[in-house]
Amino acid sequence: MFNDITLYVAGIVTAPSIDSLEISLNNAANQLSQWFRRNGLALNLTKTHFLHFYLGSREPRRLTVKAGGVSLDQMEATTFLGFKIDRKLTWEPHIDQLSGRLGAACFALSRLARVVPQHTVRTSYFATVHSLLQYGAEIWGRAAEWQRAFRLQKRAIRSVVRVTQETSVRPYFKELGILTLPSVVIYQIAIYTYTKLGEYKKRADSARSLRHPDRLLPVKRRLAKSENVTHVAGPTVYNRLPKEITSATSLKCFKTRLKTWLLEHTFYSFNEFLNVQIL
Repeated sequence: MFNDITLYVAGIVTAPSIDSLEISLNNAANQLSQWFRRNGLALNLTKTHFLHFYLGSREPRRLTVKAGGVSLDQMEATTFLGFKIDRKLTWEPHIDQLSGRLGAACFALSRLARVVPQHTVRTSYFATVHSLLQYGAEIWGRAAEWQRAFRLQKRAIRSVVRVTQETSVRPYFKELGILTLPSVVIYQIAIYTYTKLGEYKKRADSARSLRHPDRLLPVKRRLAKSENVTHVAGPTVYNRLPKEITSATSLKCFKTRLKTWLLEHTFYSFNEFLNVQIL
C-alpha cells in the first residue's frame, strides 16, 4: 500500500506563452491521471498541486489545470525533499521555516548549557543547529534573507560558550571548530566544483594565452538569477581558493585543507570571501 508517492516527470513543462503552457500542463496532468488508473493506483487529487515558476517582475495570470476533470491547486510554495520552494525562487518561505526550527534548537541549547559541560553542548549544536544549516546551504545560503539564519547560528554559538548577546562570537567559531554559515556555503560549493572539475572549462582551454591557466572559466548564463545556482557559482568560488587547496590530489585532502582555511578566516559574508587576498 502506497501512503505517498513522489513522481519525477522527465523534464519541467515549459512553453513560449502562458496559453501554450496551460495546454501543456493539462495534457501532462491528464496523462499522469490515466497512467495511475491503468496501473491500479489512485491519484489523490486533493493533495495534487503545481507551481508556476517565473522570474519576471510582471505577475502572470493564474493557470487552470485539471486532471481527470478535477481542478488542481496552483500553489505559491511547496515542500520538496525538505525544501520549501516558492515559485519565484526567493527561498524566503524556506528560510522562514528554517528559522523557526533554528530558534527552537537555540532555546534548547541555552537550557542545556546551564547543566552540562561545553563539549556536550557543542556536540548537541552539531546534531541540531549545524545539521539544519548545512542541508542545502549551497542552494539557499545566498538568498536575500540568509542573514536571518546566520543570526540564529551566532545566537547558538553564544549559548555554547555562554556569553551575552552583545559579545562578538567571531573568535569562538575558530575556537570551537565550527564553520560560519557563509563558510558552509563556500565549503559545499567548493566540494561540488572539485567533484565536477571535468565538466568545467579552464583558461588553458582558451585559444588565447592567459595567466592562471588552471582557473575555471565562468559558466554561460542568460539570467542574473542563475548566478546563485551551485554549478554557475562553482568557478567564482574555486578560483578564489589558494593554490594549496586546489592542488589537493584527493577529495579527502581537499576537504581537510579547505575546512582549515575557512576556519582560519571565519567569513561573515560571501562578499568578504570574494575580497580575500589570494597568495
